[in-house]
Amino acid sequence: LVMSSSSRVPSPHPLSSQPGVQAVLDRLHAASLHQEQAANARLSHFPKDAKDVNVYAEQLVALDEDKARAMYLILRTMGARRVVEAGTSYGVSLIWILSAVNANLPLATSSPFLPLVIGTENEPAKAAKALAHVQEAFGTIPPSLTLLEGDILHTIPAANLPDRSIDALLLDIWAPLALPTLTNLLPKLRIGAAVFIDNSGASEGRYKDLFEFLRKPDNGFVMTTLPYSGGFELCIYSPAH
Repeated sequence: LVMSSSSRVPSPHPLSSQPGVQAVLDRLHAASLHQEQAANARLSHFPKDAKDVNVYAEQLVALDEDKARAMYLILRTMGARRVVEAGTSYGVSLIWILSAVNANLPLATSSPFLPLVIGTENEPAKAAKALAHVQEAFGTIPPSLTLLEGDILHTIPAANLPDRSIDALLLDIWAPLALPTLTNLLPKLRIGAAVFIDNSGASEGRYKDLFEFLRKPDNGFVMTTLPYSGGFELCIYSPAH
């Protein structure tokens, strides 16, 4: 018996036990969806090029909620405690990541590394707003959070992350920065780390160099496209040596 989508009972919200966090996320996801529909920008990857940066400066362009829920659950089942987000914008997916890491803190671990969530944002106004949204959601800034402000190709190397210390990476960033960001972080990913890429189907052309890198067997990734609108790539770092 196959249940139709219309008769299926919706799954409970993963953060229903945290109504304050859920309320902030519900509001921000609704605002983002409204903005994208008003701009006829659904399933698009923005900014497409440099001239679009100012046009979309006020847009949330948040990770779709169904993708965010999937990422949250994957981070939970991984026991992820150290996550980097490339492209924080106004902090919507950052709240999901922080929620997952916070939930994983009580889990036993043999890792020598302290919990860490790194957000990255080039624009000071967006970084400030992201922190305000985090503060609103949690009532405080979680101690695990570090928000790097400035050019990600400079701020990530300057963070001096230990090798093999990062559990997961979300790439939701201007397409030309995606591959340089990944290669900067590659030595920092632990074996078995997850890399998430938003709009991997709708924006595959703009991600051409990134996907060529990921698909080369010598680079150590296995991957699949999760069937969400626009595509949501899940890559696992599994190098042979």
